[in-house]
Amino acid sequence: MRPTAISLASLTLLALANTPGHTAGAAVREYVAPLHESKWLASEVEGQCQLEHHIPGIGDTKLRQGYREPISFELHITQEISLGTHCQVEIGPPPWRHNIKAQSLGTIKLVPDAKHVMAKGGAAQQIYQALEAGMMTSFSCRQQKRPLSGIKVVISPVHYRTALPEFQKCAANLGKKKPETKTAVSKPAAKPKAKSKAKSKKKT
Repeated sequence: MRPTAISLASLTLLALANTPGHTAGAAVREYVAPLHESKWLASEVEGQCQLEHHIPGIGDTKLRQGYREPISFELHITQEISLGTHCQVEIGPPPWRHNIKAQSLGTIKLVPDAKHVMAKGGAAQQIYQALEAGMMTSFSCRQQKRPLSGIKVVISPVHYRTALPEFQKCAANLGKKKPETKTAVSKPAAKPKAKSKAKSKKKT
């Protein structure tokens, strides 16, 4: 394996070691959930269906879908780690499916010290479908001024299909839920005020 290359061989070593924050070569650090810790959790949060996956040592990822909304993908960094200035997004096979070629989804430019990466529309849908097919999604992030160093965050598909039916059921039920409306309390109608009749004095 070349010193700074990101390869399936390095992912294989990482899976066998079961250790987050594995260093590939001299300056690229990889983060992925070990096989025995990889979990996906489906839930409904604030009217949106969510699939959440924790990546030890760096943060978590979320796939979200609201009513009549496209799927969105989020990578949230919770540790004091810099993603750099740009991330190369790639869909690739796990180590045990080496006969499948990786597919690039392009590059995401980041603001300095970014702790949040989001993808919507077609890119998020591709990530969703790739995980369902048992494929990994990786974010290789680097500093523009230091192209030979950086980090790689790998989204594992292990146990993704276990949580997927609950997520899909949640998404299907979103359209059936009617928004709660507050019932207005009707006040009793006010009684009309009786008109006072002025007494007329009779002249004698």
